[in-house]
Amino acid sequence: MPQADQVTAANYDAKKFKICCPWNNKRGASWTLVFKPAFEDGCRAQVDQFASWHQMMVTETDFGGRHGPNHPAMNQAILFQSTTGRKIRMDQCYAAILLHACQVQGNYERVKYYVENDLTGAPLEADMIATQAARDAAIAANAAGADPQQVVPDLAIGAPGTLPSDWLPRLWRWMDITLGAAVQNGMLDSNMVNEWTNIKITDVGISRDTPQLFCDLLIRHNNQRHGCCE
Repeated sequence: MPQADQVTAANYDAKKFKICCPWNNKRGASWTLVFKPAFEDGCRAQVDQFASWHQMMVTETDFGGRHGPNHPAMNQAILFQSTTGRKIRMDQCYAAILLHACQVQGNYERVKYYVENDLTGAPLEADMIATQAARDAAIAANAAGADPQQVVPDLAIGAPGTLPSDWLPRLWRWMDITLGAAVQNGMLDSNMVNEWTNIKITDVGISRDTPQLFCDLLIRHNNQRHGCCE
């Protein structure tokens, strides 16, 4: 078996890595343009009777997801199947993430630590955003001389020892920023500008699909920039 940084789409063990070629642990384009989209697309094929891994982790539109419908409650049996199925789906996807993206010592430990120490016991992200907005509004009103003074609500809290229902999407976003995306610094910005300005239409070949392929190439590179152009 090749070392993690030598694994390619041509030599990886597809029986072991069932979603896609594992990440070679190189930050930047290797994650942003290769592994991340391949893993997310592979998650579309991992489907149970309620949702896919992609709906659960990327779009959060599965039953019980942040942007999805509530768990079906026609009867207790269906409700139990839906809630239990989502927990199993998350555990399966988490195992796949550890296998495909944490082959190098250090990344595995960092991911496990983040789950066990930062996400465990944390409140839902939506609750944190809502309570922080309410706090900011109350503080601003009080500073403006509200009469009577408004009560500043407490920050949202989670259940000790329990993972919130949105823990896996949050882990994936954290990995994207902390482990995968290129480190943002002056040298990177300089390199990225050069890479951006050197893009040529011939990079995607000349055919009837060239306009769409070139547009896709520009979008992928733009997503890597420190500040994407809208």
